[in-house]
Amino acid sequence: MTIMSIGMALTSRILTGEEPCLRKVQYSRMYELPVDAELIKHRMNHELLISKVINGLTGEIYVNYQVERDLGEIQLIGLIDILNINRKSKTIFEIKSGKERESHHVQLWLYMGCFDDVKGILRYPSTRYMYFTENIPENLWEMVTERLNPLQTKKLLPPLKNGHCVYCKYRNICKKRGIVENILLF
Repeated sequence: MTIMSIGMALTSRILTGEEPCLRKVQYSRMYELPVDAELIKHRMNHELLISKVINGLTGEIYVNYQVERDLGEIQLIGLIDILNINRKSKTIFEIKSGKERESHHVQLWLYMGCFDDVKGILRYPSTRYMYFTENIPENLWEMVTERLNPLQTKKLLPPLKNGHCVYCKYRNICKKRGIVENILLF
């Protein structure tokens, strides 16, 4: 029985330490926050970049292709920006509009790990990186399972004790629920 589904993009940020708070991950599954104008602007820019890449491709082209990977009670779900299938090869394109981050590379590896014999291209507006299946760390899925293992609970995990909470969009919910949850669960 699956306790929770987690996006592969979020998983990549957890693996690289860009998202250190697993409690925040739990809250992101429990509470849907409103979409702001910046997010809409980002999504529109992202779609424009995807359309530019698609123009140069041939063969079968899938946009926002969903992939899944079950890891015990956690299911990883991802949306591949572009999956291009030709007679000769399969290529995954992950398009990024912001600055380069380590988690972007890991996200592409997670997508690639769902296929056999696939190339992966991480594309920024001014640079691109190409990976092959053999470039994926051999222990990738073991690292993911180990890092996400604490989430295999229905209990609320303890919050982090550092400055990370100041910028967290769930901080008000966490403060209100944290006292009650700590008494009941820990």
